[in-house]
Amino acid sequence: MKELVDKLKNYNLLLKERWRKKWPAFQGYYMGASNTNMGILSKRYSIYLKEEYGGNKQRLYPDIYEYVEYAYEPVPEEVACMALKMLSKEKEDFKEIGEYTIHRRFEVDYQDNRNELDVSFRGEYVIYIGWGNGEHVQTIRDEGKNIDTLFGEHNIFDISGYYDARNFGFNWHKE
Repeated sequence: MKELVDKLKNYNLLLKERWRKKWPAFQGYYMGASNTNMGILSKRYSIYLKEEYGGNKQRLYPDIYEYVEYAYEPVPEEVACMALKMLSKEKEDFKEIGEYTIHRRFEVDYQDNRNELDVSFRGEYVIYIGWGNGEHVQTIRDEGKNIDTLFGEHNIFDISGYYDARNFGFNWHKE
């Protein structure tokens, strides 16, 4: 389990890497932001459409995001073995072993994807490992024209690394 935590901890968010290389078609329309998650160690990066181009004023939903989360405390061998077994199955699952609970999430949805597992002891997380990404892309409105971000040479999903990140995200637990 510790090796998987380290793998996620050392993963460089592809979305952030690509953003720093400056998306040529979109750099002026979007802004990037690192986010934090209280309680669990995480790396999160989100891209938001700027308000003047049609973005949400409250920035409730990023246009594209990616994250990894990781926390680790040793658990009994029986719990660790069950967690690894559950992690090998790509489906939602839940088990209780004494005072430990294990929750597996595996969601392949175009807009919100996740591959996660958590172990808690008496309601407190002791292991949390996971990756996720998603999108809520909007049309860019600039001076009365709508800029297509979904098709052709300016496909935001190709440029941002969204698809490439999914390749990592659905496979990090297999090695």
